[in-house]
Amino acid sequence: MIRINVKESKKFKDFQYCLFIKCSFDIDIVSKFRKLEFRYFHVNSDCWEIAPIHLQAVKNILINQEYQIIGEELLQNDLEDFTFKTKPYQYQIEGVKYGIDKRHWHLGDEQGLGKTKQIIDLARYLKEIQGIEHCLVICGVASLRWNWRDEIETHSDETYKLLGFRSRKRSNKLYDGGTKAKLEDLEEVPEEFFWIINIEAFREEAIVKLLKKYHENGTIGAIFIDEVHKVKNPLSAQGKGFIKVMNTKNKNDYRVTMSGTPLVNQPMDLFIIFKSLGYEENSYTAFKNHYCIFGGYMDREIVGYRNLQELKTRLKNIQLRRLKEDVLELPQKFPQTVYVDMYKEQEPLYKEVLAGLQDKIDLIMLSPNPLAQFTRLRQVVGTPQLVSSTVQKLDKLVELVDEIASRGEQCLIFSNWAEVVQIIVDILKPYNAMGYLAKNKNLKDTENAFKSDKNKVALVGTIKLMGTGLTFNNSNNVIFFDSPWTGADKQQCIDRCHRIGQTNDLNIYSLVCANSIDEKVEMIVRRKELLSQGIVDSGNIIRMQEIINMLLY
Repeated sequence: MIRINVKESKKFKDFQYCLFIKCSFDIDIVSKFRKLEFRYFHVNSDCWEIAPIHLQAVKNILINQEYQIIGEELLQNDLEDFTFKTKPYQYQIEGVKYGIDKRHWHLGDEQGLGKTKQIIDLARYLKEIQGIEHCLVICGVASLRWNWRDEIETHSDETYKLLGFRSRKRSNKLYDGGTKAKLEDLEEVPEEFFWIINIEAFREEAIVKLLKKYHENGTIGAIFIDEVHKVKNPLSAQGKGFIKVMNTKNKNDYRVTMSGTPLVNQPMDLFIIFKSLGYEENSYTAFKNHYCIFGGYMDREIVGYRNLQELKTRLKNIQLRRLKEDVLELPQKFPQTVYVDMYKEQEPLYKEVLAGLQDKIDLIMLSPNPLAQFTRLRQVVGTPQLVSSTVQKLDKLVELVDEIASRGEQCLIFSNWAEVVQIIVDILKPYNAMGYLAKNKNLKDTENAFKSDKNKVALVGTIKLMGTGLTFNNSNNVIFFDSPWTGADKQQCIDRCHRIGQTNDLNIYSLVCANSIDEKVEMIVRRKELLSQGIVDSGNIIRMQEIINMLLY
């Protein structure tokens, strides 16, 4: 019998009570405990101390063992003066409690665990119990504003304002009125509790000044930034404006950055999180100098990383992260790579475009965005307007969709490019395919139509537009016609379906043209994933020069 005692924490100051577990050595149990974010082994007492946010994970780990939890009532919902509008999971309650105590932190729960609900419940608690006046919600992806509107209506009875939105006279539909409309809304303090704005608005100095003033004087008592990894460049006007608003002398505020994939490409992605939450006093240059190894031309190129364990520890100290496998019993994911060959008619064009890129490798390296130079080569293997005959990837896609339709199921199809999305929609007309495109007058109508009509077999969209902030648990098939450059973006797309509410196993298909740039992109994505997981040492950094050589030769 394994005994689990709930007692006051000795190791973790952010938790009042923790689980203290004594058990015989079992390599399987120990390896799973070691994967938990907040865990510590006390050598002297031969005991594990594990934070209460991992309670469900511990139960899952010990599912085949006999165990007894003594004092579990201490971990139950003790927010006695607060009523949830919609019933939370236990880990979501722990998320709210963590946010009340921590104030400035990063919510890194895996996609699909309901980060938005936790933040809305936290905001409501801060208003009802602690009396904050307003919350500012910043959306790293503009389309998330609609998602926040819907989630606020679902999980609260609070008022909200989509800053800068206006109603059309005839249709009464909402549209973004731009900078001028946002400034008009902010000149006088909006009455609504939630203020919702997109990150692009922070390029405007006048908007930044007003939001900073409201943050400093306490009018804005809490700021939440969703998909913070999209901010990326702290030296851009947008990045500078965001940091100005976040960093104020008001230490009684609440700030939460949100992203299940905080590190997308490189360790430098974490600077914006540390800086905006007040955990980084140095400049971006000093941050890079501390964590990067420079070399190459005039020692200006990043050739490696150092102090990665320190960086990982810093993130762990301010992050609350739970994985779906630890807290939910979701269906399994079955990823598979579907290989196709190029038709003979495609091969000459592919070789011609590749040779052209090889001839101008020096110009590619000097380009502000070298990877963008490979767009045409990537499209040759899949996009019909670039070749004179049919394309194997499109033929295979039709086969897959036909098979999915025969099972009575639906699918999401992702591509990097809007023009490719339109071609796929046209080809899949017999399956009532719909396009999720920016040119659509109302994307919410498109989303709802796909969810409500089983006869619409496929919804096709770009990775950028359809890959974040949406829920499609009506679909249990995800197809990548072409993959993104990062594993984080790919995971975001997959988690549109693999989330709370999904009841079926998820099939994930990646269409890859053999012996082409497709295969090399998959290799690069995997290398970047290893770095983001924090298991790459300073000698294994993937440099831009290396990426380009992999793609060309």
